[in-house]
Amino acid sequence: MSLEETTVNGTIHGKTIELEHELGLADGQVVTLTVKPAHARLGRRRRGSRRISPRLPARTTRRAPGARAVSFLVDTDICSAYLRGNNPVTTRFVQYGGRIGISAITAAELFAWSLRSKAPAGRISELRQLLRIVQLIEVDGAVAERWGAVRAGQLDGGHQTPRIDLLIAATALVHGFSLVTHNTKDYSSIAGLTLVDWLTP
Repeated sequence: MSLEETTVNGTIHGKTIELEHELGLADGQVVTLTVKPAHARLGRRRRGSRRISPRLPARTTRRAPGARAVSFLVDTDICSAYLRGNNPVTTRFVQYGGRIGISAITAAELFAWSLRSKAPAGRISELRQLLRIVQLIEVDGAVAERWGAVRAGQLDGGHQTPRIDLLIAATALVHGFSLVTHNTKDYSSIAGLTLVDWLTP
């Protein structure tokens, strides 16, 4: 589809144009459309609406689905501290509300922890509440490729990060997130990874 030749249907109400249009782009791309409402070229008038056919400059940006505002990828140990009611960690969750994501790997680990027979009865409910206030970040093909690249370098250098931790680290690297963890030892050798510890004053 040529974006420059795209026709957009909209309805004019005073000075407001309400646009309804769907572009067939690859998954994860965002399109910014600019329309000049005051002097737009108008087509044949219909009842209660007009047809607008402007040339639309478009900008496409690659973004992780569901990850637009995320700055921090929170590791499993920090999430468990939050669920236990750790005050400093809870304060950070409030401070950075809307900017926190967790890997699907972390979510899986937290479910296993919460569903153990010895877990408190309300823990699974608290976990589900946590998942409502953070953004879940998928492990996709880009994360798999970065994991492989980092692992290959580690194998050549004689050092290996635990597989699960490396998947979480690769997710942070792909999306440019800071990784929030108390387990800094296992991550410290990964080049380009920014580490933050909310459990250390």
